[in-house]
Amino acid sequence: MSGIFGIVSKNQQPILQRWTNSMLESLRHRGPDGARMLETDGATLGNLMLHYTPESCFEEMPLVYHHWVITADARIDNRKELYTLLNISPSEHSKICDSLLIVKAFEKWGKQCTSHLVGDFAFAIWDKIERSLFCARDHTGVRQLFFADAPNFFIFSTEVRSIAKLDFVGNKLNEDVFRKYVINLEFEGEDAIDTFVAGVKRLLPATWLWYENHNIITQLYWERNKKNIVKFADEKEYGLALRALLQQAIDDRMNTNFPVGITLSGGLDSSSIACLAARKLAQSGKNLYSASSVLSPNYRGVEEDEREYIDLVIAQEKNIIPLYVSAENIGVFHNLQAMFDKTHEPVNSFYYMDDALHHSLAPHTRVVLSGYGGDSTTSNHGNLILSNYIKRLRLGRGLELLNEVKKIEQSSYRTVIQNSIIAPLLSGKLLDILIRIKGNSKTKVFQFEDCPVSEGFVSKHQAIKWHKNQQQRLWDRMDHYTSIWDQEVMWFNGDFCLTSYYKQEHTYPLLDKRIIEFLWASPPANFLYKGYKRGYIRRAMEGILPDGILWRTTKSPYTPDFRDRIFAEKLALSTAIRYELGGPRAEYLNLDYILEELNAMQPLTSKYNESSRHHESTVINQGFQAMAYLLWLDINRK
Repeated sequence: MSGIFGIVSKNQQPILQRWTNSMLESLRHRGPDGARMLETDGATLGNLMLHYTPESCFEEMPLVYHHWVITADARIDNRKELYTLLNISPSEHSKICDSLLIVKAFEKWGKQCTSHLVGDFAFAIWDKIERSLFCARDHTGVRQLFFADAPNFFIFSTEVRSIAKLDFVGNKLNEDVFRKYVINLEFEGEDAIDTFVAGVKRLLPATWLWYENHNIITQLYWERNKKNIVKFADEKEYGLALRALLQQAIDDRMNTNFPVGITLSGGLDSSSIACLAARKLAQSGKNLYSASSVLSPNYRGVEEDEREYIDLVIAQEKNIIPLYVSAENIGVFHNLQAMFDKTHEPVNSFYYMDDALHHSLAPHTRVVLSGYGGDSTTSNHGNLILSNYIKRLRLGRGLELLNEVKKIEQSSYRTVIQNSIIAPLLSGKLLDILIRIKGNSKTKVFQFEDCPVSEGFVSKHQAIKWHKNQQQRLWDRMDHYTSIWDQEVMWFNGDFCLTSYYKQEHTYPLLDKRIIEFLWASPPANFLYKGYKRGYIRRAMEGILPDGILWRTTKSPYTPDFRDRIFAEKLALSTAIRYELGGPRAEYLNLDYILEELNAMQPLTSKYNESSRHHESTVINQGFQAMAYLLWLDINRK
């Protein structure tokens, strides 16, 4: 993915070259195909280019068009539609770049231009006459954009770190965001604006920003239209329509002259994309590279990986070239400080495996497909469907679906009602606020479930009160549509940063706006198919996916030996917590609790329990990462 940045002067203050050079160098890894800056009266914009689509090979940015200057990280998918709407002659179609399409759209529609764009994009347009800046981010937030509003300057960038390195911004911890992280709260909606760096904010998905005369306006430009309803006479048409949209989303992301790869896990999402992508590539005699997380051949533990299902896809699609990745001899906190250098925030628990997969694909591909986002889109579990029918008083249809689920799961009515109606309504935020209070006469520590946070830090930020204020009304939680694309924006930044170091364009077909709009408009019953949850993707991929994957109801962890890796480092981690990472970190974290959980770990004697996995990965991984991140901040402030 490319990189963009810019500094706008508010009070005719000079924009120092060392600042813009610093931002450019911080993003240098994003520009293997060129890096440019353009100074104008009142603003300096920059761009670092990664060629990906055929049209991008003609692109040079920042681009001057009349009195506007644009810098963009974008892939526009509805180019043909825009050719007509913008009156672009056929002779220009093959060479007109996406940035020019965007600025022409801005010329025609102004701030409403984003409603006419389909694709992944983050861009900024500087008006040299009006001295105003317009920024926007794509519908599902695949492309990143961060900004800071300093006293004399407005700054924007693809990455947090290029802003944080500016001396008038700084790399100061945002304690409120850090608190939410260690308490394991969800980052949704307005809560996701702030980053771990104080003063640096994230432009939310489907949002534009307007800066002019020291004023900043932001506006959400896309949300569910409840009036849009999809109805087909034949139920089969729903699956065929979703498959067609999925194929279109994949084809748009494979609009490239470079080799294509995929991270293949063996689950419904990545396997569906792999099958459709491989068949499309086979039509032109091309291969698809796949990278998969598997256990090492030397592994002697009790866990299991997904190789059985991965191999079903490989055997069926003959043009897939598989790469099996074990990340042997790499710990769960491998090279963690270097990761913070890249992301300026904690990374996901399995970053070491993500990094190994990116590394394995790097010599072979530039474009990488991912099944990320499927849990809240095409393979949505449908857990809220039964409660949705209760809410709408369609009890007969609800009972019919309940019986189908009961038959497939071979469970009692009580179990199905508990798992498919009660549990989904009590999940998420409501369960997150369960508090257990441990302590004695000497110390009293608020122990949020699975959260290694100190009482002082909780009290300082009134975390309990915050929790209560975040509770969603039960009536609202009964709406199935609230679970479709739930703006999982928190971890996109870290993943987004890490992939760019391998000069790869990572794409997410399941986060295509056209797919999400179709799911929003579809009858809820489609998400249960023949009694199976994740029904919509099964309905769409019947006859395409191998049956062993299509009808599976279980899924092994992405990194099955995660706990074993932690256990192998148990002594080293304990030593680091006691003698290297402790001290001032105790202000934020309950170090004794983290050590208690770590020291209580025992070798596995049977296949790992998922609930225990979540508990240990949160307490130990999140606690250790939080300590390491605070140490990294201390070092980088000096």
